[in-house]
Amino acid sequence: MKRGFKSWAEKKAEEYRILLGKKYYHSLFANELADHLGLKIITPQHIPNLSKKDSSILLNHDHNSWSAITIKNYLGEYIIISNPSHSKKRQESDLMHEMAHIICEHTMEKIKIRTDFPFPLRDYNTEQEEEAKWFGGCLQVPRRALVQMIYKGLDINELSDHFSASIDMINYRLRMTGVEKQINWQKT
Repeated sequence: MKRGFKSWAEKKAEEYRILLGKKYYHSLFANELADHLGLKIITPQHIPNLSKKDSSILLNHDHNSWSAITIKNYLGEYIIISNPSHSKKRQESDLMHEMAHIICEHTMEKIKIRTDFPFPLRDYNTEQEEEAKWFGGCLQVPRRALVQMIYKGLDINELSDHFSASIDMINYRLRMTGVEKQINWQKT
């Protein structure tokens, strides 16, 4: 990850909240950010001319093998296809991850074609995936907002609801941002 990227990502996550009329500690939902960025989010049910067989693969038989896919249409507009079989909180994380790739202007290294899957799958390099993972987490759960909500007394379940993030995502952000150590240190 490039030097300074983590700080930039935290600031950018707060900037988007401010641009959308929110406080830095407010939740930011993926559809709000997508609207702001002019991105379209759809599910496989909304893909024109998708066959029943391919729809069934995406939603039933192979639904655990994908989370969200970003494609560009013939006009060059980004469209994110979200997997509706996952929990709402996971979908939020997946969508933020995809938007992180778009905001960072990451370029796909290669397209993987699977004969048993209706879409070509993207493949970013490791550095870009790490950036999207970090930035997606910042967009959903900014560090400063996390600290603010902990000081307000929210427990892990309430943090999960406040940020519309999974418990796993809250724990990841607590660990990776150093907030967990900060809070434990202040308790001693």
